[in-house]
Amino acid sequence: MVWIILTLLRLVVPFSILRWPLFGVLVSSILDFNDYYYLKQSGFDMHQYQIWDKILDTYYLGFAAYTALAWKENLAKRIAIGSFLYRAFGVLIVIFTNTRELLLFFPNFFENFFIFYLVFRLFRKLNLFISKKVLIIIVSSILIPKLLQEYLMHFAKTSPTKIFDLSELPAIGAFLPRPPDDFVQVILYFTLPVAVFIWVLKTGSEKRKDHVK
Repeated sequence: MVWIILTLLRLVVPFSILRWPLFGVLVSSILDFNDYYYLKQSGFDMHQYQIWDKILDTYYLGFAAYTALAWKENLAKRIAIGSFLYRAFGVLIVIFTNTRELLLFFPNFFENFFIFYLVFRLFRKLNLFISKKVLIIIVSSILIPKLLQEYLMHFAKTSPTKIFDLSELPAIGAFLPRPPDDFVQVILYFTLPVAVFIWVLKTGSEKRKDHVK
């Protein structure tokens, strides 16, 4: 029953991306982040999880990629669409070869870049990429944590949350619906891109105003 409910949610929720791209992709991402825990608790055959999850991941990211086609900033649009197609191609290879380790070479850069760009546009109605330096820093800040996550989950086959065990800290666990060590994963995963995001907002605003879209 849990599997059916989660499948329906992951099929229906992505339609919200067409109307509210940032909100829709965040909700879809939260569902993706939590489904493993609830499926495992329900007794679902976890040997089938990776294929089920990756197909539904690509499904909702497809909605996001479709909305990215309307972006006015051409370089950002090309990076978004290109990274989505690259990831989708990698997922197909993984499904046909049943080799999840290959996901290390096809990281889900697109989703994090999509969120980064849309959040930036909430604060600045200007171009994101104004120089090669900005491009390299932004791409690196998103790609490095993602590669580490892909390596730990699919190559090393261990959860990043197991690096730090906070399970003995009930003061933290009392405020979290998931195992408390997930909180550490969130911190490690978002520290670099958030720091770069703040840097992007603080620098280059005047240059962006003169940058041709």
